Amino acid sequence: MGSRNDHAIPNHLVIRSNPVPGESMIGYLRRLCIANGYDTLQWVFHKNIRFADELFTEENMWEISDVTGCDCKIIRRNSYCINGWHGSSINFHGIKIDRDRIDIKYLNICPDCLLESPIIQSIWDLVDCTACPKHGTNIVNRCPACRRFFSWMRASNTCECGMVEYDDYFTGFSSENEVACAKHISFLLGNKVETEAVPGMTENIKRLSLEDFLYCVNRVYSIPVYEDENNCRVKVEMAFPDKRICVSYSMGILMDWSAPFYNHVEKISKFIIGYGGVHRVKKRAERNFLLASFLGMMGEVASKIDGTTEIFDRKWFDINKSNNLI
Repeated sequence: MGSRNDHAIPNHLVIRSNPVPGESMIGYLRRLCIANGYDTLQWVFHKNIRFADELFTEENMWEISDVTGCDCKIIRRNSYCINGWHGSSINFHGIKIDRDRIDIKYLNICPDCLLESPIIQSIWDLVDCTACPKHGTNIVNRCPACRRFFSWMRASNTCECGMVEYDDYFTGFSSENEVACAKHISFLLGNKVETEAVPGMTENIKRLSLEDFLYCVNRVYSIPVYEDENNCRVKVEMAFPDKRICVSYSMGILMDWSAPFYNHVEKISKFIIGYGGVHRVKKRAERNFLLASFLGMMGEVASKIDGTTEIFDRKWFDINKSNNLI
């Protein structure tokens, strides 16, 4: 990791600009570093930055403002400022979302977008945005040639192996459901143009807020597998090992609400009671506890979409009566 040299690097950039709408703060700093001939974001800060989350402290945002000449209010608005009890939520362009909804451990990019413009977009940092809403291609965070992850700290348009980020080799096409998810996220973020509207999306899904929509996508592919006694919480895992498959699975259920959803509830309930999740649970009481946790999550999803839990309660009663699960 590079470090700042105050004798060689001025306190203010020669080439400056403000963030453009939708640009991530990491992408903004990366773009300015490249334009000014620097190969790392580290030079912006007096202190060494180990993790991307550290960029969004109040001290560092003021330092970014000082070096770039951009008003700190703009910097703060485009940053993932942490707030809420125990830092459980973040600011996402003026929208409050759960902190777990973003992943900035590595740099996330759409190669086709970068071919057109050097702007790194915030929407690519959302965990469940696995496709580009414009091109329908995969959002990637590692080089397909050498398999290295893209470092958020590097200011370069090439991988360490020499591959250019917008090379055709990086491009892979996403499933129809992944693209539908990305388009709807873009729609909810304010890019409400006709091309972003997802055909077949029910009114119940359309009226969800961004956080509620992301919650529903995430919860549908999440399965409780065991109780973490140390943290007094249930550990959940993805239904499939590949995040793209998970998002595609969830969107298939949400876009065809509600019959596939209750088929999913019945199938996973049988799985939990009969097997106990990925980690076998021997006691029936523990399996019932996992089932109750799963039903709580699914009830919350149904409540957000239907506006009530009455339908879910009635459907679950029928499922339980038919299968004698509890």
